Amino acid sequence: MKYVDIFRTVDLFVSRLHPETHSNELMDCVNSIKGEIQAYDVVCENLKSKFESLCCSYHVAIKVETVALAEAVDVFMSADA
Repeated sequence: MKYVDIFRTVDLFVSRLHPETHSNELMDCVNSIKGEIQAYDVVCENLKSKFESLCCSYHVAIKVETVALAEAVDVFMSADA
């Protein structure tokens, strides 16, 4: 029997980053902390900041299998991350 893969998205909002931070740096960070979690799609969207010269913010969406959702939330929301 073949099953359909079901995916969920872990949404993270990262703020107070250096204003010259790029989305590829956040993608590298996700890849370095994910461990054994399979991330199928990582999208980093730069959010409009009130004080763009001081800091920047991002919305990071990480697509994972449903069975790994709880572990992914724990890993990506940990203080160490």
